[in-house]
Amino acid sequence: MDKVLVTGLLIIAAVTSVAVIIGSIGPTIGRGGQEAKESQLAAAKKIATSFTIFDVIPSIGPYPPPPAQANACSGAGHSCSIDIWIKNIGQAEIEPVSALDISLLSSTGEYYRDNIARDANCSYVAGDPTWYALPCGKEIWLPNETLHLRLNGPRNLDRLSLGSHYTVYVITRNGVQEKFMFQVPQ
Repeated sequence: MDKVLVTGLLIIAAVTSVAVIIGSIGPTIGRGGQEAKESQLAAAKKIATSFTIFDVIPSIGPYPPPPAQANACSGAGHSCSIDIWIKNIGQAEIEPVSALDISLLSSTGEYYRDNIARDANCSYVAGDPTWYALPCGKEIWLPNETLHLRLNGPRNLDRLSLGSHYTVYVITRNGVQEKFMFQVPQ
């Protein structure tokens, strides 16, 4: 009788142990699988994300351009704004457009602005450079669509000099980067 009782208790202990192990390992395995799936989806989206900067046009005149009155930048000896034209050549939508990281570097390395602030009002803000997408408020960049960005140039001491070369960098939220070298005409 003692052997039956001991055997019964051992069976109950074994079943309880298996239940505890399955209860603790099961969710961990499920979370690991979900994390692997999310990681693979992020990698696939990064692979499907591709764009090219095909033109950068610095504007030398006053800003805003005529017929509006130049109230922010006179354009005397430097660039007031830069139009950047980019095409989404990938298979994925790029969103939000407001999460793009725009940087500007001079060819001499003397001028560098990282993570230029986005201007949600789509206007010229005196002081540090800002950027915005046209049309104003655009947030979804579809495949095969061209995106127009306007970078408001810096003012005063660190303005973009005429005749100088610069590189503009555009980086998406998932880390895809493109760069384009341009010259501010004299």
